[in-house]
Amino acid sequence: MTHPHILTSRFMRLALAFGAMLGMTACSETSNDLDDLGIDDPDAGRPTVQVPIRIEMETAWNVDEQTPHRTPPPGAGSGNIGSGTSTVSDGWTDGYSDVTGVDEVRIVTFRRRDTSDAGSTAEPFLYDARNSMTVPILGEHNGKTDGYTTPHSHPYAEATLTKVYGYEYRIVAIAYNTTRTVPYAASASYNGALAAGEHNWFTLNLADGLRMDDFMATLRTQTVEDNASGWREFLTGNSGATGATEHVSQLSHKLALTPQLFWGYLHLEGNDDPIIRFQTTNASGNLVADAPLTGLLYRGMAKIELHITLEKRSRGGTSNNVDWLALMGDHIMTQTHLADYDDFLTPLTPVPDDGKYTAIDFIASTTDGAKVMEAWVLPTRTRLAIRGKYVWALAHHVNNGQLCADNISYADMGTGIIAADVADNIFTLRRNHKYVLVCNSSEAVFNNHEID
Repeated sequence: MTHPHILTSRFMRLALAFGAMLGMTACSETSNDLDDLGIDDPDAGRPTVQVPIRIEMETAWNVDEQTPHRTPPPGAGSGNIGSGTSTVSDGWTDGYSDVTGVDEVRIVTFRRRDTSDAGSTAEPFLYDARNSMTVPILGEHNGKTDGYTTPHSHPYAEATLTKVYGYEYRIVAIAYNTTRTVPYAASASYNGALAAGEHNWFTLNLADGLRMDDFMATLRTQTVEDNASGWREFLTGNSGATGATEHVSQLSHKLALTPQLFWGYLHLEGNDDPIIRFQTTNASGNLVADAPLTGLLYRGMAKIELHITLEKRSRGGTSNNVDWLALMGDHIMTQTHLADYDDFLTPLTPVPDDGKYTAIDFIASTTDGAKVMEAWVLPTRTRLAIRGKYVWALAHHVNNGQLCADNISYADMGTGIIAADVADNIFTLRRNHKYVLVCNSSEAVFNNHEID
């Protein structure tokens, strides 16, 4: 078969910019309903300041142009595409199509008592529910970046942050798509608890007293079962009561929902310190409480984009349509801490039965031809495969095939490190990167790389 080829793309950042500032006021009443509960409000009587927030999304990305003549990493063996040395040349391109639909930002705030006084002991930052919110993307305007100077679209959102005197803050923001369709909804026989929108595909462990260092997201998974409501068809090829499971020994019996998460933290303009204090000294030497904040949101996920030529299944001298196709991975992570962008480098908790294949995308199709599948996953090293259903001689059949590629290495600019994109058919998927796989024959995958 013609092996999938990989093009690695590095996505660019989303910019957080803050607008004009409002004046500082004093609290005259306790906020929320603490008085009704008989609880003293620790913020009562403290000065506050409201800071307008403007959030901008940078849609351009930086692409690592890589030639097909790349050397495999040491110990990877033969099978590399061509020969020669690794080459990488950076270039910028408009990546708007990959952020279309991102329409909401979740702002999550943590605070602690001000520790700037000499001799004070630093306390952990705790979740500040009053200052955490979701805000919609309001529209778009033309913008430019240092690397990509062609005017291009910048979606933006606005919000207001309230700081309370005597506290220090750390603030992160997460962006996602609230209208993205659940891929498995294409199967009418699956009645799992699935809802459209990426905000329904992950949970945050927010609770009173949560330390920022313990802040994390968990991606949702669903169990596939051999019953009427558990998507029997994925296991047997038949949505009815009859039919035997087929080629399921290497399946985890799980479906993963994979949002495209963006992450960033807020800080003062010109100062990358993530700790935001109530007052700071400006360039003129004056103390100001409403100094603007800024930040950049990066994609924390890796994107897999499979371009596959779907062919009819040949059996018994007949050609049979593939009714549906699933994209799967055998090492899919489900959790990541969110206190720092580098948390995405060490995601946690693989899908149970790690090493068996979990569905990460699905398309329904009754015609052959060019198809595109895509999934966002937490950074990982995983094998990839497809699973397809067809009908032959009035019987339902499901087959698996592993996606195989020649060994390819990636030269990390500025570090001199050469890391594997593919080694022994294990794909290394990095945060903020897009991997385009091209497969010219689904039949070659099913016939030559079959998985039981």
